Amino acid sequence: MPDVQFEDDNIGLKSRRIFGEPTTPKMIVAVMNTLGIKNVKFAGNLLIVLSIIILIISVYLVNKAIKENSNPTIENNLSKETIESLPLEIRMKLEK
Repeated sequence: MPDVQFEDDNIGLKSRRIFGEPTTPKMIVAVMNTLGIKNVKFAGNLLIVLSIIILIISVYLVNKAIKENSNPTIENNLSKETIESLPLEIRMKLEK
């Protein structure tokens, strides 16, 4: 099997500083400035944990909304006067 060699060891990946971008992402800098955190890694981990917590809360709220609306009944959609105006046989079925 032939050995594969590349002409350039640097595959076009350059430091962010060369492209004029900050070395630390702006979101992490904002968290560090807002909360007074000095460690970049801790600020990044804090953002990840907050994202996971928000995701869990969102999934819980969506599941709760789906369960509440998954079994709608006719009684919830009809007013009391409308139910009373129905024939007795239908009212009996609705009460079951």
